[in-house]
Amino acid sequence: MMKQPRRDGSEGKKHAAAVARPARVSGTTGKGKQHQPLRVVAEQAKLLRDVIGELSSQVLPGEARGRDWVYRLGLDKSLVSRVVRTLRSVDDGELVRQMPSNAGVRLVIEACVRAGAKPETSARALEALEGLERAIALMPGGRAGLRNALAGAGVSQRASMERESRRMMVQAMSMLSGMWVDTRYAVVALAKSVEPGALDVGMLTYLSGLHRARAETPVLLMQLAGKMPGDAVPTRTRLDGGVFDDDPLSCLLPEFSSNIAQAVTVERRGHNYNLLLGPSEPPLAKSLDVAMGVRYARAMADRRSEKQNFGCIQLVTRRATHRFVVDVLVERGALEGVPPRLIFSLDLSGVRDWINGPEPDGRETLQLDVTLEPMGSGFDRLGSEEADSFVPAGKATMERLGWDADRFDRYRLDLVYPIPQVCADLWFTMPERNGNEDAVKTT
Repeated sequence: MMKQPRRDGSEGKKHAAAVARPARVSGTTGKGKQHQPLRVVAEQAKLLRDVIGELSSQVLPGEARGRDWVYRLGLDKSLVSRVVRTLRSVDDGELVRQMPSNAGVRLVIEACVRAGAKPETSARALEALEGLERAIALMPGGRAGLRNALAGAGVSQRASMERESRRMMVQAMSMLSGMWVDTRYAVVALAKSVEPGALDVGMLTYLSGLHRARAETPVLLMQLAGKMPGDAVPTRTRLDGGVFDDDPLSCLLPEFSSNIAQAVTVERRGHNYNLLLGPSEPPLAKSLDVAMGVRYARAMADRRSEKQNFGCIQLVTRRATHRFVVDVLVERGALEGVPPRLIFSLDLSGVRDWINGPEPDGRETLQLDVTLEPMGSGFDRLGSEEADSFVPAGKATMERLGWDADRFDRYRLDLVYPIPQVCADLWFTMPERNGNEDAVKTT
């Protein structure tokens, strides 16, 4: 289990208050004693699966397919895929592995209720979900212990082998580069711009626990793009809209960052600002935390046009990173409810096809056993304990942007051992333009 984000004891500021969570119930240890709690989890998962099946039968036609869940209930395709696999599972271990998260199951129940499912059935579904959560809490180690028990029982061999392969790649990168990051947390938020026909994007990059194993060469910590040539008004600003001019360090969120003013050299090349760490920063016995946010005005159009049918935001993992957490927030109505799509790309050129979108044949991509998990509205619903420890930074980002998080739908990527030099592409599908609208200009 990953440690909580570590702070620089001498320079960093203390982490914001942890998100309140239900107390974990400790269990016994040992493989033999783990089997009984695992069986209880499997029985509770079966009960929940049966009730979900009963709920769906009340609002969907017999032999319903995945597209029925998507179009009739308005659920995300990735969530529907897991629900369908859950309903079809015959193996206990596969059933537990495929079961959506607590937040995902609640979204399914709510969608069925809106479609006309019986209240008493939805109440039984919620009761079954709570029973499953209690059973997981009784596992030694909680949810992490459940994952270990499933892997030890030989469940989802591909997922277990994939994680171990990623771990070895991260370990090798740490050794070769001499640097690693405990957790990288990112926020990507899309909202309607004050300019009609456009969307603004707010982004946070938070490196928690940046370590150096040996003193070698300066390191590019981050790169910020300043005012672009031809822009009468800067389109890249601080989260609060203020212009950072020649002071990119003003984009820092100080309550989540160490004091890096003396450790970083700012180098300007063209319209880009490079933040360089010296060869001895951070000191070998310490770590640094850096949280930096930027707002991109009119970053993409909100409707299809001759120049753009898709938007894509690319998050590249350049350093050895033990955990990668991304919260994607989309203002309701901005893209007519179409959820973002996650693709892991080997193409680091930055060139994407804005007209045709991602390659339909999957070329130059990695098929990893992870996806964007729907998290409902705002930051209310919780995921893993480790990922949720960064929710205060997500909330602070939205506050600086001046956006009410409750007006946004949230999706989360929580990936242990992201592969270095692989790009996480977040694809956004533009809705069709209404016939009576003027042509949308793209930026």
